[in-house]
Formats: sequence, C-alpha cells, structure tokens
Amino acid sequence: MKRIITLLMFFILLLSFTACSSKGKTMQEGTALSSTIEESQESRAANTGETTDITIPEEHSLENGNTAAESTAKLADKAEPSSEPVTKQPEEPKEEEPVKRAQFYIIVGETTFTADFADNSSADALRELLAQGDLTINMSDYSSFEKVGSIGQSLPREDTQISTVTGDVILYQGNQIVIFYGTNSWSYSRLGKIQNATKDDLLAAFGSGNVTITFSLAK
Repeated sequence: MKRIITLLMFFILLLSFTACSSKGKTMQEGTALSSTIEESQESRAANTGETTDITIPEEHSLENGNTAAESTAKLADKAEPSSEPVTKQPEEPKEEEPVKRAQFYIIVGETTFTADFADNSSADALRELLAQGDLTINMSDYSSFEKVGSIGQSLPREDTQISTVTGDVILYQGNQIVIFYGTNSWSYSRLGKIQNATKDDLLAAFGSGNVTITFSLAK
C-alpha cells in the first residue's frame, strides 16, 4: 500500500515539473517573438526613415501658427461681424417731372390775353409746342364769329361736339387754331379758354379783318 502511494506521488511531481517546463518555454517563445517584431520595426524605420509615432514638435507648431488654439481663434475672428460702420452710397436724385404750365398767353399788338389750358392731349401738344418757342400765326376772320389760322403742323385730335362761346380757343381739323368771339356748334378739340374776355374786348384787339396773333408761354 505504501508503495502504491509513493508511486502516485512520484507521477504527480513528474507531471507538475513537465507542466512548468512547458509554460516557461511558451513565455520564452512569446518574448522572443515580441523582440523579433520590435527589431523588424526598428530595422524598417532605419531603412525608410518612417517612424511609428507621429509627433509634431511644439516649436514647429508655434512658428507656423498652426496650434489648435490659434486655429480656433482665427475661426472665431472670421465668424464675428465687422464692427466698422457701413457707409451707404448717396442715392442719386430722381429727376422730377416738369410742372405743366396751366396758362398761356395770346398777344395782339400791345394787348395780352391770359388763357387756361384745357385738360386733354391736344392741349398738352400745344403746351409742348409753345415750350419750344412762341407761335405766331396770321389769322383771318370767318363768318363774323371767329379768327382762324394754320399752325403749320398737326396736333393730336380729341374732337367732340362743342357749342362754342366767346373766348374759346379751339383746334380745328388738327392743324388750325380758332379763337371764338361768337357762337358756333361743331366737332372740335378744345385747347383752352381766354380769361375774362368779352366779345367787345376781342373785337377791339383783333379787328374785323386779318390779324397776326402770337401764342406764348411767357407774357
């Protein structure tokens, strides 16, 4: 019995020794493998100039202004709106429309009559024509109620049936001016009306025959 126990203990010790030897050998092999890998990396680095650790020297970063803090500051500066005042360019003055003259003048010798423009395209055309200079027309008497003369050009027509009264200034057939000191009914374009003029006032100035009359925007 004692012999059997002695043999068992011998086998247990033998197994323990074998296991320890295998473990030590494995650790030695692992260490050798690590050393081999490290030597291989060092050799590669020596031949190619490559390094396994990429490190940016502090001095290099400061010289080139590429530190993280400086980059952040630059981005912040770009994001902040400019505090400088914005100067607005002065607007160009708008061209004002010329004021329409409301009156024109009819001049005969030493007498001047004031007339009001009508509100239509015919009167506007006469106003534009007079703005270029005075218009002098030789006018003749017709049927003892009007003086009529050629303008020398045609103006826009807005003919309507009109019963004239003393002082009416009328466009007839688009190219003739008529000043009435009597009454007539026809299709005319109204140009204006002489202020405060009676038949006697007009006859005294125009006479009974032909007469030269000037139309002007100035007295």
